[in-house]
Amino acid sequence: MEDVSEDREWVRRLLGLDVPELHRPTAVRRRPLGPVGSIARERIEVDTSDGDTVPCLLLSPKAPAGMLVIAVHQHAGEFSLGKREVAGLCGDPSMAYGLRLAEHGVRVLIPDLIGFEERQRGWSPGFDLMSSTSLGIS
Repeated sequence: MEDVSEDREWVRRLLGLDVPELHRPTAVRRRPLGPVGSIARERIEVDTSDGDTVPCLLLSPKAPAGMLVIAVHQHAGEFSLGKREVAGLCGDPSMAYGLRLAEHGVRVLIPDLIGFEERQRGWSPGFDLMSSTSLGIS
């Protein structure tokens, strides 16, 4: 396998990112959930160094193929949906790609992004996260 550490370091410096060691989780909690068919599910909570908690689902097939994918949910203005849609537990069945990957042997970690499902922030009604005003663009 090719050593890509120098390439990663070059990209990190190019983007002006801190060293990864500064962003390690402060705690990780795991709790088994009931399976979906042949797919085992776990709830994972990751406490971040900036004080946030990222709730996730981990989907694990009975015979994993050795791959792990981080699956990100859609936006579509549906703030009540997040990780559960990708896991096939609610929402649009065509967005359940995390469950499909797990059914094909891939372990899938699905986090809630900020503002969605369990990470909603209680913004005022009508607040548009992506508006130019909310983003500080005049």
